Amino acid sequence: CEQVGVTPDILLFAKGVANGLPLAGFITRKELSDKCPPGTQGGTYAGNAVACASAAEVIRVFRDEKILDNVVQRGQELFTLLEAMIKRNNFPIQEVRGRGLMIGFQFTDNAPAGIAATVVKEALANSLILLNTSKFETIRLIPALNVTKEQCEEAILVLEQSIKAALASEKFTNKQTAVGFRN
Repeated sequence: CEQVGVTPDILLFAKGVANGLPLAGFITRKELSDKCPPGTQGGTYAGNAVACASAAEVIRVFRDEKILDNVVQRGQELFTLLEAMIKRNNFPIQEVRGRGLMIGFQFTDNAPAGIAATVVKEALANSLILLNTSKFETIRLIPALNVTKEQCEEAILVLEQSIKAALASEKFTNKQTAVGFRN
């Protein structure tokens, strides 16, 4: 919210707040919360003591280990590394987008159909886990929030080799059409 200058009326959170344990919550301004009498807010993920203890530890780790500072720094580095990789190789990628460490890049419309899935397979064969998404030729990088600079650099090297291998694969270089072979 701070990055885009928005002050929400209500902010919802879940999933990672308790490191995978069932917990969700919301934050709101006092003038809004004063309109909700005690006991009117609840849910399936509310009040679990173990999940609450986990959330307290997650908050402590985020603060003490400066996790959000790392997210910002590594995110900026990944954007820079990705854009340099694309320019250096003239890869058919139209844009890099995202925020923090949730970063995606989309291949151009003239990139071969199926290129994202092929890159993901090539990367996985070299121990880099990527996620291709949607009907578009898009790949997401979502590293751990405590990823190091060295790990980001290594991941980009593997990604670069994976894109080169995918673009050079028989799947995309030997497109042959069988015309006139009817029985």
